[in-house]
Amino acid sequence: LVLLVELMLYDPRIASIFAFAVAVTWNYTINHAWTFPHRGEYAIERYLRFVTVCIVGLLIRLTVMHGLMTIAGLNEGNLYIVASLIGIVVATVFNFLGSKAF
Repeated sequence: LVLLVELMLYDPRIASIFAFAVAVTWNYTINHAWTFPHRGEYAIERYLRFVTVCIVGLLIRLTVMHGLMTIAGLNEGNLYIVASLIGIVVATVFNFLGSKAF
């Protein structure tokens, strides 16, 4: 996120989408290897379901981040990082519960 914002001058909300793609693939890979290797479904099926749940989490993160940046003024300097971290915490709770259920 910081790389895309600081070096490539992306809007933090747009950069979050790219950072999401990297993070969700990394998280799935780790979960697939260590947490859920015993499941019988194909890995690609599980990946697509995992991404589906996480996309909702991304929307939650972006909504929280956007609100904090526009309403709470966390768009000055590096405060977008704080807004992003708060959005990540909220989305992580959803992703954990959604992944467990779905």
